[in-house]
Amino acid sequence: MDTNEIMQRVSDGFEKAKHGDAVNIYKDTSDLFDQGILPESKHYAYGWIIYYALHQSAAADVAQRRAMLGRYFRLRLKIPHKLHSMILTEAVRLRRDAPDHFSMIGFMKLWDAKNLREGDWRRKEIDGKRTSSLAEKMIGLCVNEALEANEPISDELKALFKKALKEFPGSPNLLRLRAKLLEREGYKKEAAEIYRRLIAQSAATYYLWSDLAALTEGKYNRRLKVALLYKALKHAAHEEFRGKIRISLAETLIEGGAFGEALHELQSVAATYAANGWHLPPRHQRAMAKIAEGTETKDPAPFYLKAEPLADRHIYEVLPRTEMRKDYHKPGGESRFGKGQTPDAWRLRDSEGATRWMTPSRFGIDPSLPLGTRLSVGLIDGKIVCAELI
Repeated sequence: MDTNEIMQRVSDGFEKAKHGDAVNIYKDTSDLFDQGILPESKHYAYGWIIYYALHQSAAADVAQRRAMLGRYFRLRLKIPHKLHSMILTEAVRLRRDAPDHFSMIGFMKLWDAKNLREGDWRRKEIDGKRTSSLAEKMIGLCVNEALEANEPISDELKALFKKALKEFPGSPNLLRLRAKLLEREGYKKEAAEIYRRLIAQSAATYYLWSDLAALTEGKYNRRLKVALLYKALKHAAHEEFRGKIRISLAETLIEGGAFGEALHELQSVAATYAANGWHLPPRHQRAMAKIAEGTETKDPAPFYLKAEPLADRHIYEVLPRTEMRKDYHKPGGESRFGKGQTPDAWRLRDSEGATRWMTPSRFGIDPSLPLGTRLSVGLIDGKIVCAELI
């Protein structure tokens, strides 16, 4: 096969790869590259074949995808270029598909952050939903990988992370990673403040409650820790997510002498793990060893319900408060979408004349209270997230 035939084969393969069957085209053209007979002028075309093959590969094809990236790194290509950014999207996907078999940090050492283009820092909107930028995703995965491995973070990654925090100051994922870094460096109070603010914005995110609970130490904070873990338990969507939370609850309950309640949680964990064919973690066994034989189980729900308000107060006390008054009452009724009854709603007005709507029952407030009722409310992004009568 002469040079012209080789070049035509790769050019044709590039066009076909865009429209499907890229994996087979990649296999068909890779021998040309491996033999060293692919002209350098066609490295970009072959690089795009690699990208399309990566994009069309199944999540389980980890070894093959890693081999594709290996060939990509041997190409002679200019930087920066759109191709590099597209390859990075596939590396991000591979890290998420196979975190135990692919290192994002290792990839970036070869890929080189100098390849990042201005567009890689821009967020996009897909189906009306704002998505994280490519750079944001990559940086988050690298920092998280370093944290999980308890490895130091390079100066380059620190600089990128700092830039990402400046570009996206409200990113929950980046802020959570910031909190974890602060915790690792011993700044637990500062980390806890970040978690409290994140929870105030997204109280239904169960793992944030768990993160904050892990920073809550000492016998005088034991009841608060139980309350925070109970919040995590309530918001975890599936029982499969609740195992570690229940074990943490059991450990905390044992420290306080509530052995029956702790046993209840540990038995729940054992049942879930058995149903899924999982091995119980050593933490479960250590906790069980601290409970005397013959201990009777006791439902912890009453204790949790009494402790729960501690968690709410702990979160919302960090927010600045605004005094507002009820100035309009909108009765509840049949939903116009056919989804049952809607609750009563209040319109509140502050001293500046600004108005906000709230559902009083959500905050345990009697909806029938009269106009002029005064409240102290906490706001995040203009939305009422907590309210108390004055």
